[in-house]
Amino acid sequence: MNHRLAPLALSALLWLWACPEGPGRPCNDDAACEPQVCRLGLCVDELPGAGEGEGEGEGEGEGGGEGEGEGEGEGEGEGEGEGEGEGEGEGEGEGEGEGEGEGEGEGEGEGEGEGEGEGEGELGYSHWGKNEPDNGSDSEHCLALRLRNNTAWVSTTQWFDEQCTEHYPFVCDAEVAPLGCDEVIMGAGARAFCPMQETAADAAATCASTGGALVRIRDADDDAELYDRARQLFGGQACWTGGTDLPDEGVWRWPSGVAIPAPYSNWGTNQPDNSGSGEHCLELQVAAGSGDVLRVWNDAPCGNAKEFVCDVPAGMPVGPSCSAATGADGRRRALCTDPLGSVEAAMACAFMGGALATLDSAAAEAATSAMIDDLLPALDDCWIGGDDLGAEGRWLAPSGALIDDFR
Repeated sequence: MNHRLAPLALSALLWLWACPEGPGRPCNDDAACEPQVCRLGLCVDELPGAGEGEGEGEGEGEGGGEGEGEGEGEGEGEGEGEGEGEGEGEGEGEGEGEGEGEGEGEGEGEGEGEGEGEGEGELGYSHWGKNEPDNGSDSEHCLALRLRNNTAWVSTTQWFDEQCTEHYPFVCDAEVAPLGCDEVIMGAGARAFCPMQETAADAAATCASTGGALVRIRDADDDAELYDRARQLFGGQACWTGGTDLPDEGVWRWPSGVAIPAPYSNWGTNQPDNSGSGEHCLELQVAAGSGDVLRVWNDAPCGNAKEFVCDVPAGMPVGPSCSAATGADGRRRALCTDPLGSVEAAMACAFMGGALATLDSAAAEAATSAMIDDLLPALDDCWIGGDDLGAEGRWLAPSGALIDDFR
């Protein structure tokens, strides 16, 4: 199933228009997002400590964190505090203080000062390729990850800036699959491929815990797509589906109550046979002992432990083909293989409850590269999270955290 830009963008915008005040709504500038900020065409929360500004006001409060700063001013009052991030500002207000610590204070005065520090406002990691970012043709403002350079493998992954309208696969930070299962958006909807071995009853309960059910196979195309992915993820082992003839022997149904064979079935030769009068659950026989693909259904004892596939809810009823995995760094990410522009890719990630992937350490980048190598080893380039659309040379992550400032 290959959903291209037009249908994805349309379904994305329909969802966003239906929820105009929700996270991830489209924007052109910060004013359209208040109190959020506009990043990569979507409204997101700004992390504390990232930015510059000036203003005036009065108040009192408490603060915690780490940071250093210097300042001077005139007025009356006392207080101590600490902060995270970096920035510059001028203003009039209440309170003056200098140093590090915790506490609260209030007072009146005016002054100005500068402070620098590292905290939540800075990503603290980048991995640009040679002479990158170069803003080629004055139009490269979105962040991409290079795994190969034409036909020659690069020694390591590298970052580069690219025109946001280029079409690449993309990586999302998204919890798109439950309980260690790999979720794939397929033609018939979202499926979770679960590698743990459970009885049919336990597998059904696991699927139900996510709001789903053991998978129902709709038609021949769905059957073929399901087999291909199960063979890839389960290594040729049979897996449970939702078909059963309990409690009525010989009357096979899906979890929804839809009868089998209507409208489709794909039983193997002389199946179902209820061998030993104890085979009441439907398995996909993914491969024979010789490794040849069987692509047939079989009845099996429900108490056997097998991998299984769930129909699960998803934020996007149709969309790019995505597979999720937990990386060596312990984070869940989704690799979406259908090429999209960076803004459309960000919308697709938002549908799955995430954002374009933020690579904030060498470990995160290595884990992402390993996931891509497992799922799509021939991939050259893909989108990750970052842009300098707000100000040329000032690169920000989807969260608003500062990646690099080349100004």
